[in-house]
Amino acid sequence: AALDAQYAKEQESLSGEIVELEKAIAGPHNMSGGVVDDARGARRMPYPDTEYTENTENYAKALQMLGGKDDMSTRVWWDRKNN
Repeated sequence: AALDAQYAKEQESLSGEIVELEKAIAGPHNMSGGVVDDARGARRMPYPDTEYTENTENYAKALQMLGGKDDMSTRVWWDRKNN
């Protein structure tokens, strides 16, 4: 009976570990910290930091034309179809 109880306890612990592993596998698969959707992927590369620091006026205009943030999830003009 003691062995059965120990076995049941180990099985329960293992089941919990499997659930956590499944969650990790199903979770985000890219390194963007949630910025880029896994299903759609990256849409563009962000501008280099030097654009922000050395070309501020044109950088601001470019962001306005993008209509979004300067990150990998912002769609560009040729990627406007909903997919």
